[in-house]
Amino acid sequence: MKKLILLICLLMLTMPVFAQEDEAEEAPALPPIPYFVAENASRKFNVPVPFDWEDASTDPNIAHFTHPNGLGEIYGLPVDPQDAQAAAETAIKQILGDISLTARYSGQFQLDGNDWGKFAFTSELGTVTAFTQTRYEAVYVLFYHYPKTDHEFYFMAQNVVDEETPQTIVLDALSTLYPEIPETPQSETIVPLSNGDWTRQVYALGDGELVTLWQKRGAVVYITVENGDGAVVDSVNKALFTSLFGFFITPRNTEYMWLGLIVTFGIAGIFVLSLFLRHRGLSRDEALVRELAKGA
Repeated sequence: MKKLILLICLLMLTMPVFAQEDEAEEAPALPPIPYFVAENASRKFNVPVPFDWEDASTDPNIAHFTHPNGLGEIYGLPVDPQDAQAAAETAIKQILGDISLTARYSGQFQLDGNDWGKFAFTSELGTVTAFTQTRYEAVYVLFYHYPKTDHEFYFMAQNVVDEETPQTIVLDALSTLYPEIPETPQSETIVPLSNGDWTRQVYALGDGELVTLWQKRGAVVYITVENGDGAVVDSVNKALFTSLFGFFITPRNTEYMWLGLIVTFGIAGIFVLSLFLRHRGLSRDEALVRELAKGA
């Protein structure tokens, strides 16, 4: 009887453990986010590969992602220190060749405490949206190239100023590209995505339409805009958002390493010097004691 009671108690104690193991096995494991990591130690940066995009990078220091349906390419690379817009143009021409770029939109915004440059260009090879960040004696450029020329696509970012409403910020940004845009959209819907709810608006623009998808996140309003049917806005928006938010520059800690080594060896040197001085002092004391002993 006692053995039976003991067995039941043991089963009751082990049941929660089994239950926890079953729950742990049922929880789906999240897939790791693949990153492109540049190999240049002095200009090392990291950028995530957007979901469903292909990492087509061939240069170990230039990120290159392609859309499976040919809706554009994302590049990331560092260039030598220069003006932010000039750096963006230098990076674009390094990849796409010596093309003619016409600036349509430019400025700065803050993301995670870092100052970013923002630029939009038109060219004979399509439109280009570029973001720049200057760090460690280099300018890092992340840009998206939309290769079609029958219509345009851009990704924009605007900081919230004072009491401005997101709608006012969106209209101000869009009017820099399309001054004739009306103040009221034809339609507006909320689009739930994995990175939050976005507002999708359609404006009448000449004989066509202007489709925009925007979201306010923190102190920044992010805007994608296309003067077409909206297919690119819906397909590319999350990819650019992923690359921009996941981009980071590997800190250069060489100076701190040398400082740490200097401090470490300095402390060790002081310790050795103190041992030497103490040893010399003790030797003197020993000699004095011996002399006193002889006199006694």
